[in-house]
Amino acid sequence: MIDTESSNKKLDFNYKNIFNKNYLKFDCGIENDDLRHISFMSFLYSLAGFNSIDVSFNIEVVESVNKSLKKANEKAKELEFNLISNTFITVSLEDISFTNPSFEYTFSKILNYRVKIIELHIQKADIEVNTKLIEKVSKLANNQLISLSLNRKSFSNASLIELIKKARDILKSRLIIELHGTHFSGVKNSYNETLQAISTVDIINKQLKYQDIKFRKLPIIIAGGVNSFTSQLAKQCNVEYQGLCVAKSGFDLFMYKNQNEIISNNNEIKKSVELIKAKFLNF
Repeated sequence: MIDTESSNKKLDFNYKNIFNKNYLKFDCGIENDDLRHISFMSFLYSLAGFNSIDVSFNIEVVESVNKSLKKANEKAKELEFNLISNTFITVSLEDISFTNPSFEYTFSKILNYRVKIIELHIQKADIEVNTKLIEKVSKLANNQLISLSLNRKSFSNASLIELIKKARDILKSRLIIELHGTHFSGVKNSYNETLQAISTVDIINKQLKYQDIKFRKLPIIIAGGVNSFTSQLAKQCNVEYQGLCVAKSGFDLFMYKNQNEIISNNNEIKKSVELIKAKFLNF
């Protein structure tokens, strides 16, 4: 069992980041396998102080990001950046990943890298099937935290609450919940999606976190439509959360930028990092 005192100490560092409401994740996309682009974004967002880079269940992608994070650490020392935390990797899975004959082999391989969170994207409101998937991931993972990425399109309020309760029974303090509006990452950066995501977080807070003491410290990450105003809007709506997942809006910052010019020039790297901080590190 992972829920022991010694194991919890291993989880403390990650959980402190989340509970302090300053957890930031950059989502490269669960279907994105463009190694060059992913490596570039991982490098910059790590230098900007993001806690995690979320990538697909692909060993080549994980290896590439792992190298980028090492380069970012070296560059941070060179540029005298004061990074509060070492960026780690989150690996995202879909239910179809489990049908791959090499699934368990690949799973064991990715754990050799800087992977601290395994994220399961759940799209079907089948509690029994989802519970089995969570149990399998829990057994295969070592000391990794387990995140469930959920959206309102697939679940009613009641089924959302029920699944989170089932997951908490299995995972104990390893559980993280990432909440979208009506879509997963990849949709356009719409304020409606932001409103949907914040509304979903509000439901979980009021119907679960504030009602049951064992869920009081459950980390909730806002995803889906996250932009520079997400944290301000959540604050105005009095909705508590523990972190943000940045996806499309993060890519958009560098849509028309020349990657080679940035990577090869320290001044351009500094400008890019400041751009990211100005856009997202304001909560």
